[in-house]
Amino acid sequence: MDEHKLEGKAFIVKNGAKLHSLKDLYGHLAVIADADFSHHVNELKNDFAEWIEHAHNDKFLAQAVRRAKTKEEIRKAVFIAMFR
Repeated sequence: MDEHKLEGKAFIVKNGAKLHSLKDLYGHLAVIADADFSHHVNELKNDFAEWIEHAHNDKFLAQAVRRAKTKEEIRKAVFIAMFR
């Protein structure tokens, strides 16, 4: 699934980057600024988990991403999902 671009379902990061796939998310989490990450993932929300659940229809990964609190934890969950 992550190899295909999701037209009309791109995730727009606060810094303007467009993510179309899980592979894009995995790569961007390695370079995203802490402030931009905190804008999307905090005590009130996890925008990445919402995008994964609704754009990628992957509730299992979305749950794992919701439990994750750091960029590294989310990257690990996404990496595992890309190869399952």
